[in-house]
Amino acid sequence: MSSKLDPSALSVGDAVKVLQAAGSRHASDESVRADIEAGAPINLDGTVNLVHYCAWMVARLAHGQDQAHQELRADGRSDARGDD
Repeated sequence: MSSKLDPSALSVGDAVKVLQAAGSRHASDESVRADIEAGAPINLDGTVNLVHYCAWMVARLAHGQDQAHQELRADGRSDARGDD
Protein backbone atom coordinates (compact mmCIF):
# COMPACT_ATOMS: atom_id res chain seq x y z
CA MET A 1 0.00 0.00 0.00
CA SER A 2 1.44 3.37 -0.92
CA SER A 3 2.03 6.01 1.75
CA LYS A 4 -0.65 8.34 0.34
CA LEU A 5 -3.90 6.82 -0.81
CA ASP A 6 -6.80 8.53 -2.51
CA PRO A 7 -9.95 6.84 -1.19
CA SER A 8 -11.80 7.98 -4.30
CA ALA A 9 -9.43 6.08 -6.60
CA LEU A 10 -7.96 2.91 -5.09
CA SER A 11 -6.68 -0.17 -6.87
CA VAL A 12 -8.57 -3.31 -5.92
CA GLY A 13 -5.58 -4.43 -3.85
CA ASP A 14 -5.38 -1.14 -1.96
CA ALA A 15 -9.15 -1.16 -1.38
CA VAL A 16 -8.82 -4.63 0.14
CA LYS A 17 -5.96 -3.50 2.37
CA VAL A 18 -7.96 -0.50 3.61
CA LEU A 19 -11.03 -2.65 4.27
CA GLN A 20 -8.93 -5.22 6.14
CA ALA A 21 -7.23 -2.48 8.17
CA ALA A 22 -10.71 -1.24 9.10
CA GLY A 23 -11.57 -4.69 10.44
CA SER A 24 -13.02 -6.63 7.52
CA ARG A 25 -12.17 -10.31 7.77
CA HIS A 26 -13.86 -11.19 4.49
CA ALA A 27 -12.36 -8.61 2.12
CA SER A 28 -10.13 -10.15 -0.54
CA ASP A 29 -9.14 -9.42 -4.10
CA GLU A 30 -11.54 -12.17 -5.17
CA SER A 31 -14.49 -10.82 -3.18
CA VAL A 32 -14.02 -7.25 -4.41
CA ARG A 33 -13.66 -8.44 -8.00
CA ALA A 34 -16.80 -10.58 -7.59
CA ASP A 35 -18.63 -7.51 -6.27
CA ILE A 36 -17.48 -5.52 -9.30
CA GLU A 37 -18.79 -8.31 -11.56
CA ALA A 38 -22.08 -8.14 -9.61
CA GLY A 39 -22.39 -4.40 -10.27
CA ALA A 40 -20.33 -2.61 -7.64
CA PRO A 41 -19.41 0.84 -8.93
CA ILE A 42 -15.94 1.50 -10.25
CA ASN A 43 -14.32 4.55 -11.78
CA LEU A 44 -13.76 4.81 -15.52
CA ASP A 45 -10.11 3.90 -14.99
CA GLY A 46 -11.05 0.73 -13.08
CA THR A 47 -10.19 2.07 -9.64
CA VAL A 48 -12.52 1.80 -6.67
CA ASN A 49 -14.07 4.78 -4.90
CA LEU A 50 -14.15 3.39 -1.37
CA VAL A 51 -17.11 5.54 -0.28
CA HIS A 52 -19.19 4.51 -3.31
CA TYR A 53 -18.20 0.86 -2.90
CA CYS A 54 -19.12 0.81 0.79
CA ALA A 55 -22.44 2.54 0.06
CA TRP A 56 -23.15 -0.11 -2.58
CA MET A 57 -22.40 -2.89 -0.06
CA VAL A 58 -24.67 -1.30 2.56
CA ALA A 59 -27.48 -0.95 0.02
CA ARG A 60 -27.14 -4.65 -0.90
CA LEU A 61 -27.24 -5.64 2.75
CA ALA A 62 -30.29 -3.45 3.34
CA HIS A 63 -32.07 -5.13 0.44
CA GLY A 64 -31.00 -8.67 1.35
CA GLN A 65 -28.81 -9.04 -1.72
CA ASP A 66 -25.49 -9.81 -0.09
CA GLN A 67 -24.58 -13.16 -1.65
CA ALA A 68 -21.38 -13.66 0.35
CA HIS A 69 -23.21 -13.15 3.63
CA GLN A 70 -25.95 -15.56 2.55
CA GLU A 71 -23.36 -18.17 1.60
CA LEU A 72 -21.73 -17.88 5.04
CA ARG A 73 -25.10 -18.54 6.64
CA ALA A 74 -25.72 -21.52 4.35
CA ASP A 75 -22.39 -23.00 5.41
CA GLY A 76 -23.34 -22.65 9.06
CA ARG A 77 -20.70 -20.03 9.70
CA SER A 78 -21.60 -16.76 11.34
CA ASP A 79 -20.09 -13.43 12.03
CA ALA A 80 -18.07 -13.28 15.26
CA ARG A 81 -20.30 -10.45 16.46
CA GLY A 82 -23.21 -12.89 16.53
CA ASP A 83 -25.59 -10.37 14.96
CA ASP A 84 -26.28 -12.12 11.67
